[in-house]
Formats: sequence, structure tokens, C-alpha cells
Amino acid sequence: MEWITSCNLPFSWCEDPSVSKYTNLDRISTDTLLKYAGLVVRDLDIDIGLAIPSKFVIMFDGWTFQSEHFLAGFAVFEHDGQADKVVLAFAPLIDDEAPQPAMSSS
Repeated sequence: MEWITSCNLPFSWCEDPSVSKYTNLDRISTDTLLKYAGLVVRDLDIDIGLAIPSKFVIMFDGWTFQSEHFLAGFAVFEHDGQADKVVLAFAPLIDDEAPQPAMSSS
């Protein structure tokens, strides 16, 4: 899972024949990978819920990488006299009304 997420690979990559050809990893299906990813998310939800105190603020930050725009939401709170933060979510911004490049007909 770490390899797939850190290299921004599709979840189906785990079923690619080259994975078993060039690694010693046991084979795993996409469904199994997604099952374990869901369990990791559940555990992270619990950990984040325990880490955030009852009083916190929500902060948003946006950035652009190449031509894609992203937005993240953070919970910011005081911890041991210092400001601390936890990422709650981030995603690319999709502008459905942005003009799309014209398809050429050849």
C-alpha cells in the first residue's frame, strides 16, 4: 500500500504481472488492497479523533501544481503550548464550468 500511494500508482497496479515478476511481494488483489486501505482509514479516523481536542479551528490552504489546483482542510489546535495541525482532507479542485480544449476532428 505504501508503494502504491507514495508513487501515486493506481490501486490496480498490485495486479500487474510486472509486480510479481520484479519483486518478492506476495500477490494481492485490488479488492484486498482496498479492504486494507479502508481499515487504515478507519484507524486514522479514530487516531485523529483522539488527537484533536474539543476546541479547534478549521484552516484551509490551497495550492497549484502545474495546472492542477488543490485544497486542503486542517484542524488547528494548541498542543503543549504550540500550534499543531492535522490534515482532515485534501482534493483537487474541479471546475466543471471551465472551458475544455476542443477536440480536433481529423
